[in-house]
Amino acid sequence: NWALVLGQLGAPAEAATLFRRAIDISTSGAGGDLSEVSPMLLLNYGRVLNELARSDEGQRYVSTAAAAARRRDARVVVFQSMLVQVLIHHSR
Repeated sequence: NWALVLGQLGAPAEAATLFRRAIDISTSGAGGDLSEVSPMLLLNYGRVLNELARSDEGQRYVSTAAAAARRRDARVVVFQSMLVQVLIHHSR
């Protein structure tokens, strides 16, 4: 995932742009409904939004990712979302 690599290389703005594009592609035809978007994608987008000092927006995406991950029993994403929520809380 190129966006993930960019985020890890210290380019969160570029990563956010690519994550947003992937979300838009995932929701095209669904009227912007995030329910079909990969919870990991939503989590990673929320993480980089926090890095860009957009913690409130990031928190919304992380919460959405956590809820979707619980519905899908995607435990790795659930646990990672908990960690990111702590990071967001401490960054405020």
